[in-house]
Amino acid sequence: MSLAVIPVKNLKNSKSRLSMIMDDEARANLTLTMLMDELRALEEAPIERIAIVSSDKKVESLAYEYGLEFIYDNGLPLNESLKLASSWALEKGMQTMIILPVDIPLIEAEDIEAISEIISLGCSRSTAVIAPCRRFDGTNLLALKPFNDFVFRFGKDSYRQHLYEAASLGFEVYVYLSETVSLDVDTVDDLLHLYRKIDHSRFTFSFLEKVLKESISQI
Repeated sequence: MSLAVIPVKNLKNSKSRLSMIMDDEARANLTLTMLMDELRALEEAPIERIAIVSSDKKVESLAYEYGLEFIYDNGLPLNESLKLASSWALEKGMQTMIILPVDIPLIEAEDIEAISEIISLGCSRSTAVIAPCRRFDGTNLLALKPFNDFVFRFGKDSYRQHLYEAASLGFEVYVYLSETVSLDVDTVDDLLHLYRKIDHSRFTFSFLEKVLKESISQI
């Protein structure tokens, strides 16, 4: 069975590097709309279960509204939070875990389908699919089968560190390059790039259309 995991930090700490153009509430709402776009893609993909890992009450409410699993992480650092999710997934009998950050709202169901196919058709019993961010220093998606011994290394230079971790464990490693996965949102430049690229049907576009133009005019 496959599980998609989306870790979400407490919304009061969301996207602090965007504070020059967005207040706390706007950044929290941006995170929620990006999450909703990811969930829409996952719901159309071949994933048995979806879990959100967080300590935020609004995120918890959203998870239950969508009928998803919610794993309370008590505000743990990201890698510890994912370790908790990994233990939970093992107890539930999951065999494959796909980790997605909350800030890749361009992701498509086809991305998840392609990654799931790579995992299922891998020649080795141990397979890892790693998608870098567009700067090739972060990890924007990590798919593992199995995942019980993997040490998560999200943070600075996580892409290379995850490649090394997977190789050291003997995984068959695939790098997944996709514009819809590589764009994450940390800086104002990322946000502007997203605004130019995102489809008008996305929740995130509707949010940016209302908020971003006014915010930019005040810089």
